[in-house]
Amino acid sequence: MRYHFILLVCFAVLFGCGDDASVGGDYAARVDDQILTEEEIQEAMAVLPVMLDSVTARQQFIEQWVKNRLLAEEARRQGIAEREDVQRQLAESERSVLVASLIDYFFEANAAELEEGELQAYFDANRDQLTLLEPYLRIRLLSTTDPEDAEAARRSLERLQNSPFADSLWSLTAQEYSSDPQGAVALSSSFLPESRLFGLDSQVAQYVRLLTPGATSEVFESSGHYHVVQLVERIAAGTRPELDWIRNELTQRLAIEKRNSLLIRQIEELKNEAEAQGRLEIR
Repeated sequence: MRYHFILLVCFAVLFGCGDDASVGGDYAARVDDQILTEEEIQEAMAVLPVMLDSVTARQQFIEQWVKNRLLAEEARRQGIAEREDVQRQLAESERSVLVASLIDYFFEANAAELEEGELQAYFDANRDQLTLLEPYLRIRLLSTTDPEDAEAARRSLERLQNSPFADSLWSLTAQEYSSDPQGAVALSSSFLPESRLFGLDSQVAQYVRLLTPGATSEVFESSGHYHVVQLVERIAAGTRPELDWIRNELTQRLAIEKRNSLLIRQIEELKNEAEAQGRLEIR
């Protein structure tokens, strides 16, 4: 039931695809002159969680696409699209899509570039207010489809923990055994909030919570891969942070604030222009 809900949520934003009136070539489904192409299906599948069965997900996407097209056509046939309340909702939906698309375009065209000095200055001025609200962890996580590789990686992790060259040895271990060596090394290079572990894998999170700093888990299987995880360091909630611990979160926060400030300025310019031209009146 949970995965079915995920499918519906993921697919809901993609039902606008396939409205090409020129029917021809290969397509997976057609309702009158509206077609659903294999390319559009693949784009939809790309956003789904990896643990979902792709065959089932594909079939459900097609069925949902067909159902929505048929129901929409029946609504038009019955004249529902001409009702005043429906017209208002359609107009509001159009405005919402246009506004969201314009904001996305504005943010893409106005990337908020942050200099290191800005980040450091903000951190220095607000460090007391940036106290960690949850534990922050640094982990080494290796995933592979080969259980023997996972076991060899586990032994390597146990040996390297007390070495002064642990990070360099870990990089070599990841290159040798990981299905995604670059991702594994990148993940281990920074601290992350404990809650983020559930975004990686719930079983990984459960194993990490049982580990003490320096300890390595047993090899365990999840989502078709074999994993081994080592807890390098755990920083308790309530600790005043160092910049490197929260660099990613702080960078994202400042970038959002900077982009929002640019957007507010743009909106003010639009309001002033509309008022000057007599197109806007607020009483």
